[in-house]
Amino acid sequence: MARVATALGAWGLGCTTAVAFVPTAAAEAPVEETRRIEVVGEPDARVFEDSALEVQIVSEAELRAAPATNAADVVEHLIGIRTQGRVQGEEQVVSIEGLPPEYTRVLVNGQRYAGQIGEVDDLRDICLENLERVEVKRGTQGIRYGSEVAGGVIDLVSKRPPKNGTRAHIQSGLGDAGAVIGSGTLAWGRERFGTALSYCHDQIDGFDSDEGVATSGGTDGGQRKSDDAYGSTVWNPAPGLEWTTRYGYRTERDEFDASGDSRTDNDRYLANSELGWEVGEATRTLGRFAYYRGITDSTNARSFRFDEHEWKGEAELEHYLETGALGHVLTLGAVYQRPALDLEERGFPSLIDVSDPRVDFQVEGVREEFDVGAVFLESETELTSWATVLLGVRGQFHSQFADRVLPQAALRLKPHETLALRFEWGQHYRPPTLKDLFQPPVQNFEDAGYLLQGNPDLKPESSERYRV
Repeated sequence: MARVATALGAWGLGCTTAVAFVPTAAAEAPVEETRRIEVVGEPDARVFEDSALEVQIVSEAELRAAPATNAADVVEHLIGIRTQGRVQGEEQVVSIEGLPPEYTRVLVNGQRYAGQIGEVDDLRDICLENLERVEVKRGTQGIRYGSEVAGGVIDLVSKRPPKNGTRAHIQSGLGDAGAVIGSGTLAWGRERFGTALSYCHDQIDGFDSDEGVATSGGTDGGQRKSDDAYGSTVWNPAPGLEWTTRYGYRTERDEFDASGDSRTDNDRYLANSELGWEVGEATRTLGRFAYYRGITDSTNARSFRFDEHEWKGEAELEHYLETGALGHVLTLGAVYQRPALDLEERGFPSLIDVSDPRVDFQVEGVREEFDVGAVFLESETELTSWATVLLGVRGQFHSQFADRVLPQAALRLKPHETLALRFEWGQHYRPPTLKDLFQPPVQNFEDAGYLLQGNPDLKPESSERYRV
């Protein structure tokens, strides 16, 4: 037989229903009668991890309590984080502690989920369905996550499939301007194998206001609609060995008028596979392979088709080593990425005079790609029960720009249980992206008074950051 637990909640005009099926074995007759205490739910995670680099945790309980439907709604109220709307086409981008959005990475389970490759990430495109926690890793995170990550990393971590049973969840809501949101998850698992699939739907109609402000759906008669599916499969073929595969598809359509002639379609595909192996008690290896593709097809002011994709491979070796009274966690890793851009032009905005010699761009479109690689070494050492130091270095390689070696250091002191001090320093390096270099002139809206254009003469940016 199975024990069934049901939870009901409400927010606004929406409702939430969660159903969990947990198989239970037949109980044997007890020798003596005792009082049984059953704990429902999970204890809240620590707010900050005990590590040299600062990691803030937003727990599942906090996610459920927050009036949020996407990742932007969660992080915008955290200290030191600012979200901005409508930054060169993105709906919600994030900056950490004052640094530009280009220096922040937004990930789902450690991998890219939304946004253009190498550019800023769009939090509005990430829903909260089936999330276990959100990790905000502030400060110099360039050793593991990329040479440009000086602001920090926001990583949204999904729930694992159940070990023995089925889990289902569904929620929905309605609002003004034809707003409809809905999401759900179905997960099933056994001791060594489990799978989960989540789905999110979000739509809103456009509208006009006295101030001339409109939604992303444009004027009255327009509409913005998105559908997002994300799944994962976990397999443990042997003790200490785990193979995780994740896959996703997202489609989004912005119609800027009732005719549908002015619209933008976005389709995103992703797939990644991760194999982890615990080699004894002190050593762990990890291999990842990921594919990401985004296609934008637009007839809004400028007609074009933008196709970008990236192959990525990663390998890590983590080992715990003791030297006398000190314990060290050593991590050695390598990364290879191959981003590519294919831009097909179908017509240019009325503001662009293609016969003007001062207008410099490729009328036939763009087809470019890079080869990017890195190796890194990191060591985190517990000097005493109240002092931890982290030292790391990353070698960054690029097919078009100069190679760089980037060091990083962090120190954490906790002289008292109520006080923790962190000191960080790191060097960072951000080469121009394919879009930075080769984007032809863009007129985002009809009759816009400005254009955005790439610059093939751009040089890499270097920075050095201190944080206390």
